[in-house]
Amino acid sequence: MTMRNVIASLSTLCFVTSFGAVHAQTASGEGPETLPPKIFSNKEAAKRDLRGVRVAKPGALVFASFDTDSSLVLTDTEISEGSVRAFKTADKNGDGKMSIFEQQDWAAAVGAHDGPLANSMTFDANLDRQVSPTEFTEGLMRISRAYIDPGNGELPLSNLLEAPAGANHQPREETIEEIKPMGQADNRSGVVLTRR
Repeated sequence: MTMRNVIASLSTLCFVTSFGAVHAQTASGEGPETLPPKIFSNKEAAKRDLRGVRVAKPGALVFASFDTDSSLVLTDTEISEGSVRAFKTADKNGDGKMSIFEQQDWAAAVGAHDGPLANSMTFDANLDRQVSPTEFTEGLMRISRAYIDPGNGELPLSNLLEAPAGANHQPREETIEEIKPMGQADNRSGVVLTRR
């Protein structure tokens, strides 16, 4: 048997196996499920029909892990207790302080490598380049306040999700405005770019 025959046999085997896997996952024997073509017929239709897709906000996965009673609503107690557990995970060397490097490694591990969880200013309130367990808890409490429902003061996990930017994304309008001279002594005139 030549190498060409071996490769042809393996290719056929791979195709048959993958087709069988796809066929087995469909509800009926009609083939794989596809989205209706009308969704992709124009860009406006695609924007309107995102099939309920939501994206997690920064820190959402950490906060979701704090919901110990599975109520889908976080309390201050759950956030406080969860932050203690998260700090123990983040403090790799176990010295009771989290260094900037430990913080960045932890943030990357929880899927927030470039958000507020990775920013050293979020937790290091006294700027000593180390984060204590208290500072860590206070930092997570500050972040959670941004997601609290203003009507009842609760933090439902649904507030940690948002529609993707493509759903109703409004691009920033950029306008050019003249800067008027401030007074006789200040005769500068320039242009400023304003974003809304």
